[in-house]
Amino acid sequence: MNPDELLTLAECREIDQTLLPAQDRFAIRITVYSLRYLTPVAEERGIDLEDLQPGDIYTWIEGDRSLQMEELNRPGFMVWYAQFLISSLEKLRQVAATQELTIKDLTVDQIINWFRHQVNQTIDANKKS
Repeated sequence: MNPDELLTLAECREIDQTLLPAQDRFAIRITVYSLRYLTPVAEERGIDLEDLQPGDIYTWIEGDRSLQMEELNRPGFMVWYAQFLISSLEKLRQVAATQELTIKDLTVDQIINWFRHQVNQTIDANKKS
């Protein structure tokens, strides 16, 4: 998959313009990237993204030649990458549930707004403490 299809420069700029903390902007990028990366995994298995399981992700990664090469250079990379995708899938499930949509129907703006809401909730909670 072409990296530009996973996260465009325009989307990166849109995320940066949120002015959210750096860790949250990074999390948004990862979440959007994961949505795009995991879509063909679910499609190949004929299931919805919501039903994708960790084993499906590990199996897909094990078959990705480019990741196999990375694993040779950096042992443990494939496990780390699978865990990264699994964690992002959980965020996508949360966003979709909040929006009452399927994961595949989420937009970048909806993902950004969900993270923005999470940050605002944290700020509000900290003010009350």
